[in-house]
Amino acid sequence: MSDATVNPPATAEPVHDDTIPEGYDDTQDHIGLPHDTSTGLSNTKLAMWMFLGSECLLFGGLISTYMLYRNRQGDAVGPDQLWDIPFTSATSFVLLMSSLTMVLAVTSAQRRDERRARLWLVVTALLGGLFLITRPEPEVVGHPKGLFVLEAWAAGVPVVQPDHGAFPEMIAASGGGWIVPPGNPQALAEQLHVLLADAATRKRYGEAGRQYVLSKATIAHQATQLLEAIAAIETAPKQGARSPVQSLE
Repeated sequence: MSDATVNPPATAEPVHDDTIPEGYDDTQDHIGLPHDTSTGLSNTKLAMWMFLGSECLLFGGLISTYMLYRNRQGDAVGPDQLWDIPFTSATSFVLLMSSLTMVLAVTSAQRRDERRARLWLVVTALLGGLFLITRPEPEVVGHPKGLFVLEAWAAGVPVVQPDHGAFPEMIAASGGGWIVPPGNPQALAEQLHVLLADAATRKRYGEAGRQYVLSKATIAHQATQLLEAIAAIETAPKQGARSPVQSLE
């Protein structure tokens, strides 16, 4: 009998090849590097598909809302009167295609295919340029909110704005600035010159705008107005009027 002790065979440990593959560039891809995953799928691919799915839900909701409320605004201004829907759809398609061609260019570069990478980069640049030169001028559609005007007033700064969008109503209600004809740089320059030359006027109009924000544009005031609007909608059917939900039936 031998006195030698026989040790049990060691359990084989999983071996991960963490060697960085040749040609790997951490700024471009993650080819060949292992990572932990509980789904059996690449975490990067799963995250991208989740992002794409959320985008589909977002735009699907927007498109569905548009289709449901289309031609239901009565005498109010409809979207077809504010925007050119076919033109907007075409420019959106151009923008999406430029994103696709950029992905193709990156893929070709990762495969060391310089000819295709350059081709797709040129196509991306052409589509991006087409998208930029076909955008409408800012004066075509008036600004509907004017949030930056409220921010200026909150800091006590008066404003000079064009006569379109929400600006005339906001300035008339607050007295915190001036309105000039849109597309008229001479009128804008003259009003700015008057404003810069008179510190007392700047202070008076800026304070008027600040008081308007504090009294009419705070979160508490907006929340109160929202609750009042909801209450009015809830009581409308009792008075014989049609609610927004009933108008869809």
